[in-house]
Amino acid sequence: MTLHALWRGCGHAAPGACRRHLASLERFVEREVAEPHFEAAREHLFPVYRPVGSPSPGPEVLRAPAPEGLEGFISFEEGAFCALVTERQAGAWGMGPAALMALALHNLDRVPATPRRHLATPLGLRAAAAGEFGFTLLSFEAGDGYDAARPFARAHQALLAAHWPGGWFAALPSPSFALLAPEGEPEGEALLTSIARAEGERTGFGSALFTLPPFHQM
Repeated sequence: MTLHALWRGCGHAAPGACRRHLASLERFVEREVAEPHFEAAREHLFPVYRPVGSPSPGPEVLRAPAPEGLEGFISFEEGAFCALVTERQAGAWGMGPAALMALALHNLDRVPATPRRHLATPLGLRAAAAGEFGFTLLSFEAGDGYDAARPFARAHQALLAAHWPGGWFAALPSPSFALLAPEGEPEGEALLTSIARAEGERTGFGSALFTLPPFHQM
């Protein structure tokens, strides 16, 4: 039975039958939201990385591969609805955690987010203005909850390589933020380490620090 048929049937039913129709409608919505078909869901899966020690999302949530120091999850997002994929859903789809994470990273790369440039000044860190050259730090802060995964996605790594051909020193204090300094640049590395430490003290969960190799070596 379709959602439209359930709703239409309620409009012509007696009160008791209408309640049964509404109960069926509720079960229909719960089933479709909780277990969308894989072909319908595959383009709506995205990677979530966050520091180890962050609050647990629950034992039913699927744990996916992630770099050391991070926990990996898969987000299903469609319109205003967003939820972490569970082990039950992954099993129903016949998909393992590694395959789902690879697909999620691929989906994230479909529309790459441009990294923002920041300059260190005597008054602190500020955003680089349009037409202003150089940077001390780069950040991914699209605000969609997937920024910590962007430095590990190929199309985003290519964007980083356009700014700096070498490796990167990266801080990932939360799923919604990634901060990067060119490896071997003492000013940027010291500033990034200080920011990461302060953020870890503020949240109490720490901030994962990484060294990323040059793009051509990834």
